[in-house]
Amino acid sequence: METTGRVAPILTTVCGSLLILWSVRAAQAAGQRAGVRPARPTWTIVAGWLVPGINLSVPGSVLAEIEHAALGLPPQRRPRPSRLLLVWWALWAASVVLAFVVIAWMFRGGVQALADGVVLHAVLDGLAAVTAVVTARVVVVLTRLLAPVAPRRREVLVQVRPSRAEAPAALA
Repeated sequence: METTGRVAPILTTVCGSLLILWSVRAAQAAGQRAGVRPARPTWTIVAGWLVPGINLSVPGSVLAEIEHAALGLPPQRRPRPSRLLLVWWALWAASVVLAFVVIAWMFRGGVQALADGVVLHAVLDGLAAVTAVVTARVVVVLTRLLAPVAPRRREVLVQVRPSRAEAPAALA
């Protein structure tokens, strides 16, 4: 249990850093694909993920812009996030808000506050797990929009013809 408590924050930091890096590169790729400059400079994307308060809205906006450009929609039109992206955005915002509630709850005193804190932590852990799964799905969907994988042609055996050397032996 002690190892998990030490490894989890490290893995969270690594995964979060990779997600931020992916979003910066995906925004650049989406801009190139659409033939426009990305709507935001790189530093605002990074700050949008990290700065409390604005991290409730900027990540969802960035992902909506990536999706909009990757779908090849006109740059003049306002991005409308897909249902998957809206679900992700709601989960993300709920996770951020609940994390602040849990942090604030730690300053309460008393046995009941400790018990309630355990329940809040469990709810936050469950919400974070669901958010992580949906985040992975969003990354996969947007990556496939930006760099679609060419379909592999399936080869199907239609007929087997004996070689010329085997043909007389087969007829005999």
